[in-house]
Amino acid sequence: MTRNNADFHNITFSRRMDDDWIIIEANHPELGKVGTMSLREEDSNKFRTVANVDVPSEYRRKGVATSMWKYAKESGLNPKHDYIEQTDEGKAWAKQVGD
Repeated sequence: MTRNNADFHNITFSRRMDDDWIIIEANHPELGKVGTMSLREEDSNKFRTVANVDVPSEYRRKGVATSMWKYAKESGLNPKHDYIEQTDEGKAWAKQVGD
């Protein structure tokens, strides 16, 4: 059964450090982990480049990645897009959420 966006309320976010990476996780109260975003630390520490966004196909187009992006911005992590290495889906998403 296809899920609609209403099924994705109450997602909680957490972050952890893993060497030079910040890993953001999106967790749904019933479904568990529904997404991760990896941010690469930059030398200047002013911005962190989005290196990877992973949302399982059954949870895509539900606002999970965009919510992780907003969480990163609201947390002061200053994410930015990597415009050099992007998939077509990544380019479309980056255009949608902006910088």
